Amino acid sequence: MSKSNFFIVLGLFFLLLFSAQTQAQSSDAYVLLNGNEKKTSWKKLSKSLQTSELVFFGEEHNCIMAHWLTLQMLKEWTKSDSVNKTFALEMFERDQQASLDSLMAKQFELKDLSKHTRTWSNYLSDYEIFLEFALTKNIPIVASNIPRNYASVLFKNGRDSLAKLSPEEKKWFCPLDFPVDRELSQYRQLIEIEQHLSGKNFVEAQAIKDATMAESIVRELNTGKKVFHLNGRYHSDFKQSILWYVNYYRPNTKSVTISIVRQKGTKLPADLKGLADYIFIVPEDFPVSYSN
Repeated sequence: MSKSNFFIVLGLFFLLLFSAQTQAQSSDAYVLLNGNEKKTSWKKLSKSLQTSELVFFGEEHNCIMAHWLTLQMLKEWTKSDSVNKTFALEMFERDQQASLDSLMAKQFELKDLSKHTRTWSNYLSDYEIFLEFALTKNIPIVASNIPRNYASVLFKNGRDSLAKLSPEEKKWFCPLDFPVDRELSQYRQLIEIEQHLSGKNFVEAQAIKDATMAESIVRELNTGKKVFHLNGRYHSDFKQSILWYVNYYRPNTKSVTISIVRQKGTKLPADLKGLADYIFIVPEDFPVSYSN
């Protein structure tokens, strides 16, 4: 299916699901819970978007509903003001920033982005629409993540291997003195995987991704910008991972976390208690853009 046909079908699909006046605010396609796992309103979520310095939306990368909700939240976030705001994404890495800057400077068209820099395999179906929105609103787009080859080097050879790199290369990731709290539940679940891998730096390789994204975010916050960060939910669930590092680099940052869960029923399991400030529960059989 072509990109244009995909969005036509997707648009018709949602048109059937939602009335024109109540798209995000009222739908049986999802349930919106607050941090206490009580049903809440889009209006309250919207207020949190407006009053926070930093918004995290933790998505599932193939969830069509997550991407539609992301677009609705971006619209809500910029409804009263699109100035002094930055849209940052896990899906782009720091060494791609020059290409994104050229895109924003209109040196080439959005449709040609993949000719100028690498993109995820589901970029066209799932993420291009967000860049299009940011460009329309003239909102800076920030590549927040570490280039994956540097995380791979750390995994295989440890931090010392990155310390030997040139200053030019070191700008693609956070300072190497970043701490790692292996007691965080998000990292504890990685320790068993680490023990079965030949490398002993699996947790640190994940942590440098979180720390780099956090440092990228904090750079924007420190210039007076408000930031909307899009990432896989692992990286912001339970206010850990990226957010832990945001608060390490910039204590007391006012943030709101949002997560999406695909499951049967609307009651969260016990192990998801404290997942986020807002949780969208979506039926597990809701269409996906690709199969894992």
